[in-house]
Amino acid sequence: MKWLKNILLLLLFCLGVFAGAVFFRFGYFINLKHHAQAIGSDASKYFHYLALEVENDYPHYKLKIKSKHKKNLKKLRNDYLYGWDHMLNGSQWHNRKLVKAKAKLIEGSDTSKVNLKLFGENNDHVVDPVFWSFRATTKQFNTRIGNTVFNLLRPNTRMYISDVLCNRVFKDLGLIYLNYKPINLAINKSKEDLYFIEDFYSKYIIERSNRREGHIFTNLKVNYPKANDLTEQDERRIDAVRVLEKTNPTKAFDLDKFYSFLALSFIAQNLHPAFEGNMHVYLNPVSNQLEPLIREVWFEHELYIKDQEDLKSQVKTYIGKTLVAANKDKKGLFDLIANDEANLARQVSRIIEINHLIQGILKEKEWKAFEDVIYGRYPEALFLCRSLYHNNEQIAKLTKDQTQLDQTENKKQVLSGSTVLNKDLILNNTDLIIVSNTKVDLNGHKIVIRNGSLQADGSQGKIIISNSNELASSVAVLNATKRSYMINVDVSNISNIQDSIWKIPSALTFYESKVNIIDCHFSNNRRGDDFLNIFRCIDFNIENTVFKNILADAFDSDFSNGIVRNCTFINIGNDAVDGSGSEIIIKETVFKNIEDKAISAGELSKFKILNSIMINTEMALVAKDGSSIKERANLFKSNTLDYCIFNKKKEYDLGYLNTDKDISEYKHLIQTGVEIREYDIVALDAISKLANDIETIDDVKSLLYGNEFGKKTVK
Repeated sequence: MKWLKNILLLLLFCLGVFAGAVFFRFGYFINLKHHAQAIGSDASKYFHYLALEVENDYPHYKLKIKSKHKKNLKKLRNDYLYGWDHMLNGSQWHNRKLVKAKAKLIEGSDTSKVNLKLFGENNDHVVDPVFWSFRATTKQFNTRIGNTVFNLLRPNTRMYISDVLCNRVFKDLGLIYLNYKPINLAINKSKEDLYFIEDFYSKYIIERSNRREGHIFTNLKVNYPKANDLTEQDERRIDAVRVLEKTNPTKAFDLDKFYSFLALSFIAQNLHPAFEGNMHVYLNPVSNQLEPLIREVWFEHELYIKDQEDLKSQVKTYIGKTLVAANKDKKGLFDLIANDEANLARQVSRIIEINHLIQGILKEKEWKAFEDVIYGRYPEALFLCRSLYHNNEQIAKLTKDQTQLDQTENKKQVLSGSTVLNKDLILNNTDLIIVSNTKVDLNGHKIVIRNGSLQADGSQGKIIISNSNELASSVAVLNATKRSYMINVDVSNISNIQDSIWKIPSALTFYESKVNIIDCHFSNNRRGDDFLNIFRCIDFNIENTVFKNILADAFDSDFSNGIVRNCTFINIGNDAVDGSGSEIIIKETVFKNIEDKAISAGELSKFKILNSIMINTEMALVAKDGSSIKERANLFKSNTLDYCIFNKKKEYDLGYLNTDKDISEYKHLIQTGVEIREYDIVALDAISKLANDIETIDDVKSLLYGNEFGKKTVK
C-alpha cells in the first residue's frame, strides 16, 4: 500500500503545482497583492469603495454570441491559457488562429450584427471565465458607438481610468482621440459587468477629430487603412516618412502636437505608449507631418520635483535617455526636444499646461462620478492609480509665475522687386514678408511656411504671384503662429502640391492658420481640386476678392470659421464655396457660371447666406450631412436647382433650411424628413415651420453627382 500512498502524494503534489501555476499565471496572486497594497495605501477609502454599491446610468448592452461560435472561441482561449508556453513562461498571446464569431450587440430596440474575434495579447483579456475582450466589426455605421470597428473590454485591461483620461486630454487639445464609452454588458445569459467600448483606428476617428483622411501606423505595421487597401504609392509614402523621421525629424514631426503626447507620458512616468509597437502616428496629408495618438497608458511611477529647474532636468533625462532607450526609431524626435533649449522649454511648459488641464478634469462632477463607478467595481485600482494624483500634485505646486516662457520672435524673410525662385522656399519659424509692387515667379517651385505667417501687403501697389514654368507651383502656410495677410495680391497659374510623399488638393493652403484675404484676385489654376483651402482655421476673413476661371472648387473650407463678404465667383469648374464642418457667413457675394454648387455646406456645417446673387449655377444652395443653411434676401436666376438638401453619409442626421422664401415656387430637390422653417428677418432665426406641402423625395443622392444633377465625382 506504500506505493499507492506515494502515488497519491505525487498526484497531490502535481495538483498543487498546477493550482499554484494557475493561481499565479491567471493573476490571482497579483490581484490579491493589489488589494493588499490598496488597503495599505488608504484603508478607509478602500473599504468605503468595497462596501459601496455604485449605481450608474450607463447604457445596458447584451452581446449574444452563437453557441457554436462561442465554443470555438472558448477552445481557442483555453488552448492559450492552459498551453505550456503560457503556463511555464507566462508568454503573451502573439500568435493565434483567426477564429471569428457571429453575434448580435443589442441596446434597447437597437440591434447590430457584429463579427467578433478575441482581442488582446495579455492574459487579463481572457482569464475571466465569461467576460473576455473582443474586437467587433459591423458592416453598417453604428451612430451610438460612432464607428464600424471597436473593442469591447473591461476597464482593468486599460488600467481603469488612465486611457480614458489621456484621450479626454487629447480631445480637449484638438488632437486625434479615441472614445471610451462605459457600458453595462451581459454576454449571452451572464449577469452584467462594466465594460468599455473602445474606438479602433478608422476613418471615423480621423474625421471626428476634424482632419482629412490619412494613414495611421506604428513602426511595425499600418493600422489604417487595412493592408489590402494600401496602394503602392501609399506604401512608398509611409516608408519615405519613416526614413524622414531619422534624417529630418523637424520636417517629419508636428512638434507642437508631440509635446502633448510626451507631456502625458512624462506625467504618467510610463514608457508603454512610447514603445515602437504602441506609438501610433497619423500622417496628416495636409501638413505632411506626423501627429500622435495615445493608448495603453499607465500612471506608473511617482514623481518628486523640487522646483522648475529640477523639472526641466528630469524632463531632459526622461526624453533624451529613457525614451530613446525604449524606442530607438524615434530617437530623432526625442533628441530634437531634449537637446534643444527652446524646444525643451516648450516641452516643460506643455507639461505644466496639461497637468493643469488634468487638474480641472479631476474636479469635474461627471469625472468624479465615473471614478466612483470604477473604484466601486475595482477597489484595488486605488493603489494602481495613485501616481496620477500624486504626480498631478507634484507638478501643480509649481506656480504659474515659474512657468512663463520668453516668447521668441519669428525670423523674417522679405521678398521685394522682381523675384524668381530657383528652388523651393521652405521656411520654419519664419514669417515671409512680401512688400508692395513685388512680382514673385514661383518658376515651378513651392513656398512652404511652417510655424510662421505670410504677410503679403500690396496696399501700396499690387503684388503678383504666378508661375511661368510648366512644372507645378504652390503656396502653403502651416501652423502659423500669428495671423497671415494677403492684401491686393494677384495669384494665378498655380497648382496643388503633389510629389512622392506629399499630396494636398489645393494650390493655396492655410492650415491651422488664421488669415485675412482682402482685395485679391485668384485665377487660372492649372491643377488641383481646390484653388484655396483653409483647413482647421478658427478665424478667416475673405473680402472684395475675385475667383475666376477656376478648374474645380474655388474655395474649400474644412473645419474652419469665417466670413466671405463682397466677393465674386465666376466661371468655376466645380463648387464655388465648399465647406465641411465649418461655420461661414456669406454676404453681398455674386456667384455666376458655376458648373456644380455655388454654395455647399457639408458635414455639420452651419452657413448663413445674406444678400447674395446666384446666376447660372447647376445648384445654388446645397446642404448635406447634418448641415444647416440660413438664407435671406438672396437672388436666384437661371439655376438648374435653387435648393438641394439631403444626406450623403449614413452617420449624419438630416440638416435643415431657414429661408425667407416659399421654396415651392423655386426649383428644389429636398430629401424627405428635412426641416424647413421661415426666416425671421429681424432675429435672423426660424420663427415657424413652413407647411408640409413641399414636394420631397426619399433618395436625393441617387439623382446627384452627374446622374441627373451636378457633376460626377472624380477621384
